[in-house]
Amino acid sequence: MPRLVAPTAIAFFSLGVGLQTDAQASSNALAPGVCCFSDGICFDGVEEADCTLIGGAFLGSGLTCDGDPDGDGVVGCDDGCPLDSDKTEPGICGCGEPDEGDSDGDSVLDCIDLCPNTAPDAPVDPSGCSVLGACCFPQDVCVDGTEPEACGAVGGTHQGRTSTCDLGCALAGNGDVNGDLRIDNDDFAFWPTCATGPDGQISATLCRPLDFDANRRVDLLDFARFQLLYGDCIDESDADSDGIPDACDYCPNTPTGANVDANGCAASQRDTDGDGVTDDVDQCPN
Repeated sequence: MPRLVAPTAIAFFSLGVGLQTDAQASSNALAPGVCCFSDGICFDGVEEADCTLIGGAFLGSGLTCDGDPDGDGVVGCDDGCPLDSDKTEPGICGCGEPDEGDSDGDSVLDCIDLCPNTAPDAPVDPSGCSVLGACCFPQDVCVDGTEPEACGAVGGTHQGRTSTCDLGCALAGNGDVNGDLRIDNDDFAFWPTCATGPDGQISATLCRPLDFDANRRVDLLDFARFQLLYGDCIDESDADSDGIPDACDYCPNTPTGANVDANGCAASQRDTDGDGVTDDVDQCPN
């Protein structure tokens, strides 16, 4: 790689990166290392902070652009591992550690394997951890040891890596925490409890309706989904006091005390079969 070598930090700053006082020039002249750039330019005697400031890569203290401290025949900025004679680039494991070793045979090197004892032949993610887990379906049907893609392809909800059916299924929530068949302020009130509770909070039936992505956590992603779907319904104004905020109330003048559906309509305001007779007096509702 062609290199442009500037012998001191004074030459470095003469390129117009910045002006310096006499005191700064004296300090920079004693800077401890090498600053490298992708186009092969190399500067000696630059402090790490100054190198980073103008987008360079600080190679290390006490090094020079023409130096070869590890004796591998590669000098200065051309050697990405100047103190490792076996490597000129950090590779996967970094300088000073060889890119080798896979004790569990999952094709992920031990130096980056977060799950070093993965079962043989188990599919893994980039961190070396098995992606197999429980796949859940309605009516409490659950299958262990499935991959996320395979689970989704058959309409299941994958419960996350290492999950098992013994832990139970967390199907995607619908926001109706209190089970009254409507999404309103009463459901919204459960967010502080479920979102800030302990990790096991989602195992409680109470909080499962707020786990929209079924990952066994109630977090900001679930909150964003709740706001997208029901944000307009979370409102303090409820003119007819039927429990349905005005923004989502299809029957805004419900009689006082009447039971309503998720749309805020009482039987006296609905005509389910469209025959012109409201449901509360319709003897033939179908």
